[in-house]
Amino acid sequence: MNAIQQSFNNRPKNWDTIPALMGLLVSIDAIIQVSRIGSMDFSNAGRGMEMDAIAAVLLQKKEKTS
Repeated sequence: MNAIQQSFNNRPKNWDTIPALMGLLVSIDAIIQVSRIGSMDFSNAGRGMEMDAIAAVLLQKKEKTS
């Protein structure tokens, strides 16, 4: 018996349920995200972001000069 076969024999019993559980959680999250996209207010989507962009540029310049 080689090392690969031994490593598969020593794995935990619930090893197969972990990917299935992750797939279930990702699908639930995808449904939530898609439902939030439909309720978005597109007319106010970028309002108030100008000062955030200016602050990010200023902070980045300050880090480079320091």
